[in-house]
Amino acid sequence: MTIESLLGIYLSERNWDIVAELLIACQCLRWFPEMLHGRAWAALIRAQREDGSVPGPMLEIQHARELTNKRKEDSFARDYHTVIVATMAGLLARGTVEPLQDSLRDTRFKVPRADLRRACVRAYSWVSRLPWASVSESDFANPPLLRLLASWIFSQAIDPRNEDTNRIARRVQTSLDAQHGPKFERCDPSLLLFVHPILQRLGFSCPALKQYVVKICDAIGGRIAEIQDGRTYAARLLLKKVDPKIAVHRRTAVRFPDISSLLLGDEEAVDQVPSIVAAATVFGRDMIPLTARTTYNLRCVLQVLTLHAFHRYNLDLGLRLLRAMGYLRLQETRPFGIALEFALRQVQADGRFGFLGPEASVLERRNRNFDRTVDLYLPLTVSALWTFAETTNPAFVLYDSV
Repeated sequence: MTIESLLGIYLSERNWDIVAELLIACQCLRWFPEMLHGRAWAALIRAQREDGSVPGPMLEIQHARELTNKRKEDSFARDYHTVIVATMAGLLARGTVEPLQDSLRDTRFKVPRADLRRACVRAYSWVSRLPWASVSESDFANPPLLRLLASWIFSQAIDPRNEDTNRIARRVQTSLDAQHGPKFERCDPSLLLFVHPILQRLGFSCPALKQYVVKICDAIGGRIAEIQDGRTYAARLLLKKVDPKIAVHRRTAVRFPDISSLLLGDEEAVDQVPSIVAAATVFGRDMIPLTARTTYNLRCVLQVLTLHAFHRYNLDLGLRLLRAMGYLRLQETRPFGIALEFALRQVQADGRFGFLGPEASVLERRNRNFDRTVDLYLPLTVSALWTFAETTNPAFVLYDSV
């Protein structure tokens, strides 16, 4: 599975040098991953220029066909190795060999529940120690909502003795009652749709939030019932918690992005995948009927996309894809284990998630109002807590808990 995952990662980055080397490895191992092998070859062939050369890893694909003769001469030192390994891969591929798929079966990964539990405790401890700032006219409502969501997750999945949730809910109610509609429009809609039923479960009423959620119901609930995209369908599932009249047809097929566009790094398509999987599985509770081929392709591409997201240190996307892998029952696969172990190492000593000092400094220079604790680390840490909690406690599904 390591060769397959690496092939997907470097295919997404259009690094034809390593793609060709990995295709050689597949030939030597007589192992041809069904979903990736053919697509990798097709992409490598399309990348070849008219003169037969293949762009090296430092040459962006969109410029590869626009080189002048002088620039082609200058690029020889950069491209020659890629040309050689691509040629070697092509020569090896001409022969016929019997695949040895059975000899390369993936090893099972044992979820480190004790480590995950400790990470959850540290993450929630960091969130709970944050100073509580009242939501002023210039503030987002996201921070108090995130604190409530973190407390709910921790008490439901990790420590039922946690007594913070009701206290936080009361403060959230007080804070949000002072908000106006435009403030909610600046919040994450999914966060609002998760927190509203939590407040209801705890017996707290927030008229301002309820009024805004009703507007969302009117906007989304009145649309046709077919799934237009993953985000819309996932929102409908959450809205059904608020209004049982919202129609959700479980037999409707989910429209997945094209596999090739995902593997070639279409960022918009990749960003939709976690929501689509959440919609298809009702946030991990069950599955919409899928063909065997769709299920196989989806599982394979998820493994590649998750490792690639963490490889690029896109922590937000990596965590969402990691949850999606969990929704598809991939927790015991080796790629899930690799990604999870990487994520666990991103928990700082104080409990916050991610090592983002340079990125935070750039954002602070661009926006004087940017707060790295509230605007960057808090959402990531709560997302990590959600991911770790659902992984360490198989009985906990956040969607069902609200």
